[in-house]
This record gives sequence, structure tokens and C-alpha cells, in this order.
Amino acid sequence: YHYADLAGRVRHSLGYDYADEDPDPMDDHGHGTHVAGVIAASVNNGFGIAGIAPRVTIIPMPVLGVDGQGSFSSVAAGRGFHATMGPAAVLYNPANAKTGNYKVAYTFTQTKAPAHPEAYGLVLGGSDLAGAGQAYSYFLVRGTGEYFIATRKGDQRTIIQNWIANPAIRKQDASGAQSNVIGAEVRGNEVIFTVNDAEIARRPRNEILTDGIVGFRVNHNLDVHIEPAQ
Repeated sequence: YHYADLAGRVRHSLGYDYADEDPDPMDDHGHGTHVAGVIAASVNNGFGIAGIAPRVTIIPMPVLGVDGQGSFSSVAAGRGFHATMGPAAVLYNPANAKTGNYKVAYTFTQTKAPAHPEAYGLVLGGSDLAGAGQAYSYFLVRGTGEYFIATRKGDQRTIIQNWIANPAIRKQDASGAQSNVIGAEVRGNEVIFTVNDAEIARRPRNEILTDGIVGFRVNHNLDVHIEPAQ
């Protein structure tokens, strides 16, 4: 990540080396640097090559070692994505749908302070998410240490738990950085909400949409990295 043609584009402090299981995501093999250069190398600087997307940010997460070898577990762990938001949005994969009893948990890492308190978190029970009839429940936290639970159906929002502080939520530091593991478990007639493995709310299942797409809601102007909790 010290390659000159990638200067300013590699957020190594947010990365992780899943091959060596340490926080230094240095490319020991070279293939990752090659691929990153094809994607993000600077243009018109008289050096190296021109990347196809020279304004993107790279977060390195190597899953193969110096010999190019790795395990299935390290490859599976090196996943996630980065969201740099303008307007708030629901982010989802239609294939990521759940029904019945299930448990989900994701690590959300806020990288810088928003201009105003903004939130991120889980979407449950999503349907018609790209249409006017969109419906989903959502569980959010924000940098000041509060959480919020609500359900949206079309233009109507029903607040289940208004913003309230909880000590389990890690607050953002002076630089705006913050990391929380946000989870939800659908169990029988209840939905259990957790932050950093601590239960912070338990609601009747009939209050929460649970059968449908599981995704994420990231609010205005946030810069957040999201990955499955380990």
C-alpha cells in the first residue's frame, strides 16, 4: 500500500490481513497491488499506468499469503464493502432474504465524523425495496451512542423505539471513528436486538417485519465500512 501510483487511495488503517491474521494489510504477494493499480492508479502523472477508476478508495484485505496460498476460512472472512453516502439509502442484495427464525450480525465502522448526528444499521423483512410500496423494519445506531427502531411501509413510518442512549454502543471518538457490531435475532415470537453482543432491546415479533430481505440503511453523508461480524 506504499506504491506511489496509489498514493492517497489506500485506506490501510481500515484493512485487515486475513491470511496472517494481523491488522497490517501489506500485500506480501504482489497480486493485490497489481489489481489495485489497474483499478485505482493515478492518471496523467507520468508514472506507471492509468487506473480505470482513479478516484476510488481501496481498503486492502488480503486473504492469500506470500506464496499465493490461503484457506477457505480466510477467503470467506475477507468480505464486506464500503459505503460513502450522499443521500440516505437502503443497500441490499435481493438474494439475501431470510424467513422463520434467524440471526444476523454485521460490523459497521464509521471512518469520519458526519456534519450532524447520522445513523447506520440493519434492515429486516424488506420487500419491494426499489418501489413505491417498499416495506422494511430497521435498527440504527449513531455516533452519539443512541439507537432507534422503526418500520416503514411506503411513505408511512411507525417508530417502535425512538432515539435512546445505551452504554453498549461505542460512541465516535474525536476523529469521528466508531465501530459497532449490530445484530438481530428472530426467535419464536420475539426479535432481539444487540449491539456489541449485548442485548439492548427485545420486541414482539408482530411489531417487526422479519420475513424478507436483510440489508443495511446508511444515512446522509456517512462513510462506513460494513462486513459480517466474526
